Amino acid sequence: LDASDWSVQDQVTNPQVTESDLSETYHSGTRMPDGRPVLLIDPGSVGNLSGDRWARECAQVAIQNGKAPSEARRPRPLSVMGVGNGNQTCAHNCTLPIGLIRSNGSPHDGTFTTPVVANSDLPGLLGLHTMRRNRCVLDMVNLQLHMCGPGEVQLSVPTGTESFQLEIAPSGHLVLPCGNYSATPPNRLNTPELVLQTTAVASQLEPASSSSSSGVNL
Repeated sequence: LDASDWSVQDQVTNPQVTESDLSETYHSGTRMPDGRPVLLIDPGSVGNLSGDRWARECAQVAIQNGKAPSEARRPRPLSVMGVGNGNQTCAHNCTLPIGLIRSNGSPHDGTFTTPVVANSDLPGLLGLHTMRRNRCVLDMVNLQLHMCGPGEVQLSVPTGTESFQLEIAPSGHLVLPCGNYSATPPNRLNTPELVLQTTAVASQLEPASSSSSSGVNL
């Protein structure tokens, strides 16, 4: 589904990513030790995207399980920069059968549709448009992705939670405005500041249970 969203934007760039970074991070760092196919959760990518080698591997696993992947020429090629060897063009979309496991352990089949970058080890990127269309809530505490059903989504958060409104940039990316400073300096003795930094996660929390009844088409 989300593959068509890229037609809105002909060119996608990521100038901060080098080819060597992608080769190391995407090709090696995102592969599971046991070889299971996985989707990289990437709200920083506007649409779904993948390399042809990843798509071929997923297609082979699907065929081994009696599923039928498909490929279709895009009505308009997608030009992609910053994901490998300079400027590349995606001429085809692949629809790949996928098998997910709910947090309660039950299986759930669906499909993943993506533009494909030729001669690339780029993994399957689950992009922002797909996550918004499927009403996803990303739980970074329990490491769960919730695809919410119809109706209003209500979150129960603990006391002391700070909530911030995100916006959609003209490029289609999700952004957090960060230049709205307080009119007066905070009292450093009484007002804690928000610190955003990268730290290692010590352990993975046990997931809570959730359920869904319909097929997932990403």
